[in-house]
Amino acid sequence: MTQRTGTWSLTRPPTGRDVAAPVWQYGVGLTLAVAGAMLLGVFFIITSVVAEWASQLTDPAREAVQASRLGRVETYEAWLFPVSVAAIALAKVGIALILWGIVRRLWIRVESVKESLPALMKRGGAS
Repeated sequence: MTQRTGTWSLTRPPTGRDVAAPVWQYGVGLTLAVAGAMLLGVFFIITSVVAEWASQLTDPAREAVQASRLGRVETYEAWLFPVSVAAIALAKVGIALILWGIVRRLWIRVESVKESLPALMKRGGAS
């Protein structure tokens, strides 16, 4: 039986945990990563439309339309960039949660080997 320490760890799961139980980081991390990737896809499409508008602003006969569209393009750019950065951060947090779950699962396996190895060595007659 392992000794329980008074410290809390991000990677080490609590003792007495069912080793077959799934860790919650997998589901939450995958959900966040997919949500971030979907948001990035939506913002990519919106940015493509805005870029098309910006490419049509070179017509000199349409000064009023150009000024109106330029204002809209600047408005879209003002909110698209920070939201896109937030979507990238969301995807990275999702990936980090998945990796955290992997480390926790590995720690569970290391703890189980620590507990079972002395008994296996005694039974096997190791010198």
